[in-house]
Amino acid sequence: VQHCTNGQDALDATYNGKFDLYLLDVNVPLIDGMKLLYELRSANDETPTIFLTSHKDKEMLKAGFTNGADDYITKPFDYDEVLKAIELRMAKRQKLLSASESGFKALLDSTLTGIFIYQNDTITFTNSKLLKIFGCSREELISSNLFGFIHKNDRELVQEKMRRCLKGILSSFNVSFRARRKDGENLNLDCWGALSQINGRDALIANVINVNEYSSVAFQKQAAGDAGSAYLQQKLAAAS
Repeated sequence: VQHCTNGQDALDATYNGKFDLYLLDVNVPLIDGMKLLYELRSANDETPTIFLTSHKDKEMLKAGFTNGADDYITKPFDYDEVLKAIELRMAKRQKLLSASESGFKALLDSTLTGIFIYQNDTITFTNSKLLKIFGCSREELISSNLFGFIHKNDRELVQEKMRRCLKGILSSFNVSFRARRKDGENLNLDCWGALSQINGRDALIANVINVNEYSSVAFQKQAAGDAGSAYLQQKLAAAS
């Protein structure tokens, strides 16, 4: 929980971190709550927002709902009321996120390339094509964090590319590396990915091509187009 005493500090905080919910007072110094919400929504920040307001501010709240407010609580209020409103908003948001994420992951699972999502220093999703490439189960791939399958001489290069992308130094990355299937077969893989946001947090969405299987450059480009990775990244970000 982060407390800000004025609207400018609150706006700055949103640039420096991610939040699950905003609890805004309408009448605060520097930037009022209404203007703050307008700035947030203009920046495509769809974080659930609850206003705290006095009865005389109800007319102003009409504009707030137009700008994207989710709920409001009138003063004076008790903390149980606030907690109940927060829990309700968070539950609704989680339900929407779960429905959207399951749909998009089903779409990811139907592509011609292997796809994985890397977030919070771990693999959080792999599609069936990636499992086929490595010849292992989802649990085995996630437990090794993918890096266990990569040739030891190429592992640091892949990790560094992904780290630089997560830090925002690179907007996207592409790396070719050697790996080994669970059954011992050697692989030559090409991986490209980009930074996105899922559930309001930074994540990498990456595609993997088995060069042994698809040596044709034209086919790789076709597969990349079919995967529609830029489209999928935008959709997953919208669900966050």
